[in-house]
Amino acid sequence: MLLISEKPAITLDEIVKVMKANYYTIAEHVNRLKSAGLIIKKYQGRFVGHSLSPYGEKMVKILKGFIG
Repeated sequence: MLLISEKPAITLDEIVKVMKANYYTIAEHVNRLKSAGLIIKKYQGRFVGHSLSPYGEKMVKILKGFIG
């Protein structure tokens, strides 16, 4: 979520590249964040951009408070 907050409209491929993680693992986590209402998917042709929902933005503020 912190990565998505830093780069709105980030694609799944970009998340995988930055995180250096398995594509399917990241896809599953992104789907769970969407199901929880924390992120929004925006379809842009072949690409899907991910950004925080208003609730996700609140959660990021809380997380940043914990990590300083």
